[in-house]
Amino acid sequence: MTDAGVSRGYAVAELIAGYIAVSFWALIGTAPLTAFHFNQFSLVGLVANAVVVPIMGFGAVITGSSRRR
Repeated sequence: MTDAGVSRGYAVAELIAGYIAVSFWALIGTAPLTAFHFNQFSLVGLVANAVVVPIMGFGAVITGSSRRR
C-alpha cells in the first residue's frame, strides 16, 4: 500500500474515533445528572448520536439553505 493510502486510512480512522469519542464524553458528562434526576442511565445514546446527529445536520443544512433573500 502506498503512503497516501495509509495516510488516508489513518485520517478516516481518526475521524471515526473522534466522532465516537465526542459522543462518549458527552454521555459521560451528562450521565450523573441524568442518573440523579431520572434514576436511570442508558448507553443507547452512543448509538443514537451516531445515527441522529448526521441526519439532523443534513436537515439543518437543507432547511437553512433554502431560505430566499
